[in-house]
Amino acid sequence: TPGWDYTSGFGSMDIAKVNAALPAVPGDCKPLHAAPTAALAATVTTGAAPLAVSFDASASTDPAGSALEYYIVDFGDGSDVAFYGTPAIPAHSYKTPGTYTASLSVRNAFGVPSTNVAKQAITVTGVPLACVLPGQELIVSPSGVSGAVGGVDLGNGTDDLLATYFSEPITLANKLVVTMKVANLSAPLPGFRWVTYFNIPEDSNYYYLSMDTANSTTPAFTYGIKGALPGPEPVSTYNVLGTLDGTSNDTADGTITLVLDKSKLPFKTGDVLTNIVSSTRTASASDPTGTAPAGVGLTQDTGGASQNYTLLGATGCTVSASGGTGGGASGTGGTGTGTGTGTGTGGTASGGTGSGGTGTSAGTSATASSTAHGRFGGGAFGLGLLPLLIVARRRRIAG
Repeated sequence: TPGWDYTSGFGSMDIAKVNAALPAVPGDCKPLHAAPTAALAATVTTGAAPLAVSFDASASTDPAGSALEYYIVDFGDGSDVAFYGTPAIPAHSYKTPGTYTASLSVRNAFGVPSTNVAKQAITVTGVPLACVLPGQELIVSPSGVSGAVGGVDLGNGTDDLLATYFSEPITLANKLVVTMKVANLSAPLPGFRWVTYFNIPEDSNYYYLSMDTANSTTPAFTYGIKGALPGPEPVSTYNVLGTLDGTSNDTADGTITLVLDKSKLPFKTGDVLTNIVSSTRTASASDPTGTAPAGVGLTQDTGGASQNYTLLGATGCTVSASGGTGGGASGTGGTGTGTGTGTGTGGTASGGTGSGGTGTSAGTSATASSTAHGRFGGGAFGLGLLPLLIVARRRRIAG
């Protein structure tokens, strides 16, 4: 059209002439590379936690027979989405009871994604990990401090964050327990803080639970709101709201137990706690009245959670998914019929007379699960497996 410049390309093309100049497209023209179809199957779909499930995506197809190069799996439990180059998906461990939906999409060798998402339901029974100490593992931090940008490893393990767990144990009614694990606490350093942060829905505050030696060589256990001093690089501050439950403690092996009465913060059953981060850091004197910003220091080691934590509430640990009560009491079920299942006072009996058991066996299963998880409650503090592709934020920051 008028104004078109062949050298620079500025101006407007006459699209009608361009279209007329191109060869005609056959009426039966199809996309060069058709989309594949995803299919997903599981080796097991129901079982007690922790439940290891392997998946098979070999039934996924490509209409043109092209190779499938990417198998993308979302396990549905908050863990990271995983990419695989073969249809044999390695076993994934579902650690917490509940119903999950695993999802699969595929891509062929030309990068064309499947038009569908294949899904597989997984039901995990048993006592939720959050019902027994130390609870649900949310943070795993590699051994050693971050040491970035001039960070100095203190050399005694005090500042070496290893893991953080959240729980609402049946033995501590209406309490939220955050368990932090560091390499060593045989001699807690003065002027130090071990802290875990989180957000509560519909609340702009960033709350924290911590143990600190900012004001004394004797550790203090407090909770409050994390703030920041204004400036080109914001400096973290700690406004104390109150003291944690008297059962809060630390042990020489590096276990820090922070116990909060849930009535102290605006928690609601079902709330999803987000932005969960744990840190070890130096700390200046804090303000126990909560009227002035204080507690300034530097981060030594830090780790972020790869998933959120959902508050179970008062009844979350009372009745387990397998029908037992309180993670240990037996539920007495009725006599099974046909398939050997029955319903009784304690919930659904897993196996009636027809399958060689009664409702009591479901309660026994719950007891066994509780016992298995209970091994973490003593001095031997077990660390879970590093979740697949877990993202841990580790950096040294001012403030």
